[in-house]
Amino acid sequence: MTAEIIENATEFPPYKVPVLWHSAPDAAASIVLLPAMGVPAGFYTPFADALCEKGYAVLVSEIPGTGDSRPRPSRSSDYGYRDLAERYLPALVGHAAKREPQRPVVLLGHSLGAQLATLALGLRAVDVAAMVSVAGGHIHYRNWSGMGAAQVRSIATLFPLLAKVFGYLPGQHVGFGGPQAQSLINDWSMIIRTGQFSALAPGFQPPAVPALCVGIEGDYYAPPKSIESLASVLGGESEILPNEAGGNPHSSWARKPKAVANFIHQWLTRTL
Repeated sequence: MTAEIIENATEFPPYKVPVLWHSAPDAAASIVLLPAMGVPAGFYTPFADALCEKGYAVLVSEIPGTGDSRPRPSRSSDYGYRDLAERYLPALVGHAAKREPQRPVVLLGHSLGAQLATLALGLRAVDVAAMVSVAGGHIHYRNWSGMGAAQVRSIATLFPLLAKVFGYLPGQHVGFGGPQAQSLINDWSMIIRTGQFSALAPGFQPPAVPALCVGIEGDYYAPPKSIESLASVLGGESEILPNEAGGNPHSSWARKPKAVANFIHQWLTRTL
């Protein structure tokens, strides 16, 4: 399937952030898909196509400064979680709602995208019918065990220091995607340390929409406890699916997405 490139779906100066619109005839809903940190929108094309085949229109956005979005994060081009949750995501949801005004809108986040969706819903910044998280858990370090918890907490200390030195996190040199905004990394690290979305947003309240958190078996970056913990924050359901795609389960599911798309479709059919 061919996606339509939309250059002006959202305003988020100084960033130009194109989005991909995957249309579906007689769509049952519009899905706004939010990527993981450092992952370009085009990576999700097989997943978007699989959702379209199930009868959903899909809008896939870049995280500002990633993929085809410019400029890259720098000391002078910065943003944090709340900037995305309160300014960026509402515009994306609004665009999807205008494209298919008779259809409900669903937020679907992968990894960082799931955290941003959770924050936006908890701040009542967006109006959607449901939320789905795939390989996106609650990143509090206590959701890992043993040395894993120590490693995650160490990263939450190291990355903000690197971001302070450079004015951004040079993620391309530490195996973490491309450049990441300093405030984004600071906020990400705060959630790891405190386990509280309210530490970033005192007005945060448990979201009031149906939610599904899907984990992938063997995913070190979103282990089952983190999936269940995010589901608890959302007041939603959780499910761990087998890793049928092989490779790194945190991301390989998006390249061979049939099982994940089927499960989401079944849940949305029951829920919407």
